[in-house]
Amino acid sequence: MQGLLTNVLNPKAALFYLTFLPQFINPDDNVFVKALFLAGIHVTLGLIWLTTYAYAIERLAALMQGARRGLERVSGVDLVALGVRLALDR
Repeated sequence: MQGLLTNVLNPKAALFYLTFLPQFINPDDNVFVKALFLAGIHVTLGLIWLTTYAYAIERLAALMQGARRGLERVSGVDLVALGVRLALDR
């Protein structure tokens, strides 16, 4: 509930809607309905984008987990090889 209240009272969101949306509203239109419609489009696109982004990040994290294991193996072999070279160096 607190997060919702914080978002509703966020001055940046209000400033965005007050400065960006009026340029798309004709003087003959019902301002409240048109502004609500445009804000709804903005919220819907935001939800779609954030959902897609979260899904892509989750997939990327799973992919990187496999790559991380391989990278740890390669770097471990490199460190052992450097240790052996250092031990055999005069």
